[in-house]
Amino acid sequence: MRFTKNLLAAAVLAVAAAPAVYAQTYSGYNVVITAATPKGSAADKLTAAGKKATPTSTKFTPCLAVADTMSTGTIDQMTFTLKYEAGSATDSATVKNLYLLLTPPNATAIGNVFSITRDDTNLINTPIAIGLFGAATTLGTKAYTLAENNPGGSQTEVVFGGAIPLEGLSTGLWTLTAVIGDSADLNSTPGALGGATSWEAWDSVSFLVGSPFPGGSPANCS
Repeated sequence: MRFTKNLLAAAVLAVAAAPAVYAQTYSGYNVVITAATPKGSAADKLTAAGKKATPTSTKFTPCLAVADTMSTGTIDQMTFTLKYEAGSATDSATVKNLYLLLTPPNATAIGNVFSITRDDTNLINTPIAIGLFGAATTLGTKAYTLAENNPGGSQTEVVFGGAIPLEGLSTGLWTLTAVIGDSADLNSTPGALGGATSWEAWDSVSFLVGSPFPGGSPANCS
C-alpha cells in the first residue's frame, strides 16, 4: 500500500512538472494573385509602337472600338492566377474561405465592390456569377471557394479556368483582391470590410481598362 502511494505521488509530481500543451494555431495562410494578358488578346495584338506606349508596371487592355475589335479579331481579356494556402491539408478545421473582391474605378463604399463566386458543385466551375453585395453580412454565401470545398494545402489555379473577357467594363483602374478568412472577418460597416488586419492573408492586383481615368473615351470597354 505504501509502495502504491509513493508511485501515485511520483506520477502526480511528474504531471505537474510536465510543460503545458496548448492548441496550435495554423500559420501557413498565404495568397498571391497575378494578372496576365493572354496570347491573342487585344493587348497582345497591339503593334510594337502601341505596346511601347502602354503601361509596363500595370496590366493593360486597350479597349478598341467595336469595329476595330471585329476587324482584327481581338478580344479585351485577361487571366488571373491564384497561388494560395487557405489551411492545412491534414487539418480541415484550419481551412478558411477564399474570397475574390473586384473593385471598380471610383469605388467609395462596400456597395461598389463585386464579390466573384462560382458553383463549386459543378466540376467545370460553371455557372459563373458576379454579384454586387451591399451589406457585409452577405459575404458568407459569396466566397469564390468555400472552406468546405477546399482540400487545404498549397493550391494554384487560374480564376474560372482561363481568360476572362473584359468587354462591358467601365474604363479606368480596377483592382482584384483575394482574401483568405471567415465571413466574420469581412463583416463591418460599409467601406471597411473588416480591415485587412483581420484577414488571415490577402493580396491585390490592379489592371487598366482602356484608360487610367474613369469615363474616358470610350467610357466602357467595347
